[in-house]
Amino acid sequence: MRTASNLTVSQYQLAALNRIAFLAATAADVCTLFQEAGTELMHAFSADGMGVLLLDPVTGERVVAHRRGLTPEGEALWAALPTRDTLTAQVVADGRARSWLREDFAPAAQAILAHTGYWAEAAVPLQIHARVLGCLNVTFRQPRRLDPAQLELLHAMASHFAAAVESQRLLARQRAVSAENAQLYEELRLASAELARNQTQLAQRGHLASLGEMTAVLAHELRNPLAILGNAHALLERRENAEPELRRQALRAMGQELKRMNQLVEELLHFGRPTAPSFEPLCLWALVEEVKEAVSAHLPPQVEVSVELHGEMPRISFDARLIRQALVNLALNGAQAMPAGGRLTLRLQETSRGAQLEVEDEGMGITPEVRARMFEPFFTTRATGTGLGLALVQHAVVQHQGHLEVHSAPGEGTTFRIELPRSPSAPAPSA
Repeated sequence: MRTASNLTVSQYQLAALNRIAFLAATAADVCTLFQEAGTELMHAFSADGMGVLLLDPVTGERVVAHRRGLTPEGEALWAALPTRDTLTAQVVADGRARSWLREDFAPAAQAILAHTGYWAEAAVPLQIHARVLGCLNVTFRQPRRLDPAQLELLHAMASHFAAAVESQRLLARQRAVSAENAQLYEELRLASAELARNQTQLAQRGHLASLGEMTAVLAHELRNPLAILGNAHALLERRENAEPELRRQALRAMGQELKRMNQLVEELLHFGRPTAPSFEPLCLWALVEEVKEAVSAHLPPQVEVSVELHGEMPRISFDARLIRQALVNLALNGAQAMPAGGRLTLRLQETSRGAQLEVEDEGMGITPEVRARMFEPFFTTRATGTGLGLALVQHAVVQHQGHLEVHSAPGEGTTFRIELPRSPSAPAPSA
């Protein structure tokens, strides 16, 4: 902040400087400041007029914020004058204070001064840290050139005007930002509420869709076994003394369909109420061989099942029930993809992270359309089946914090690859 200490500055002017500083700090707005501090300024310099010119912070255009001592006609004359001919334009351009008599002005400006009755003008920049915000000027109806001390005093007063203008602008920007933030917050709140409603609706629709799909699957999967059971039961009732072979066939059919329905219930229970995995350090190769024996007993003779171990035998921690179920589901899927027969390979390999399991078939492959939906619960391309097999495989891999890949193309067979970590950190939350 500039100060005035030269002997040519009167005590009254120093008091006026203090009053202007007080007004700049307490005025409600810059218009009030210009009005009240402008009066102090004119009295301090015995001026006949004064004005405040500000630069628009966005466009840089000069805007007359306050002016006294001119008639409307005089205002119009100065407004029509080219900017380059004014004292204030030069002060704003280079930030230097000036005090001119009439003869120092350009001819056009001299004519306006003569017409309005003014002989002299002094102007100083409004500055904040060397940044010019505009200028402050005083005008006189008698020839008077301010000395350096008087210009220094005017500059000191102008610094209070500049501080008030900058403070008001910062406050206005802060209010604008606060209002914008409040609006954005409200928009975000409304968007979040709308998103929550949409998510709830989608979840409800998803539950209803899943329920509808599950109902359709159950109706389809249970209708055939129940029909077979009903026919076998009716046959046994009608023919109590049926020959032993016929009775054995009927009982065998009933047993197979009961087993099929029990498997359906088991899959639905595993999917609907999955239990937390229990990780134990076990021999994964032993599990692979066990799965080979289990699935071989249920496959037609034209499907050959083989197992391969590449490298060292990995020992990792895993849930035997989940991995066995996943491998069985993949193996049965692979066998069903080879109705004419082929080789089904279960492959195990140790990796730097843990173990890699592969189930490879020589079947018809998977189309891109089916691959996009193959892990969706209840999605199936077969006439029979729950559509839960691959969903359960994916669930088992997720529970182990593992990774599942599918490599397939129509007519080229399919390979499912499961990457398992050596020791899962913690059971993943149940879906």
